Amino acid sequence: MLVCKGSSIEKECGCSSLAMVAETKVDVILERKLPRFAAPLILDKDDSVSHSAIGALVNISLMSPDICEQLVSQVRKDHY
Repeated sequence: MLVCKGSSIEKECGCSSLAMVAETKVDVILERKLPRFAAPLILDKDDSVSHSAIGALVNISLMSPDICEQLVSQVRKDHY
């Protein structure tokens, strides 16, 4: 679904898909650690990819404070 390599359209569509299913599939998203793919896309050279990645992560983080903590923890473990 989300890949850091690929065309801008593929990355944007992956992030948009993630954003759309965040509310109903948040457990699966976190279980499969999908935010680790979206997080680096925030820095993509294509603004539309960056915006889609931010939107997906925002949607996930809005589910609850506990979900937000899990999200931050996953991304932090993978990138620091």
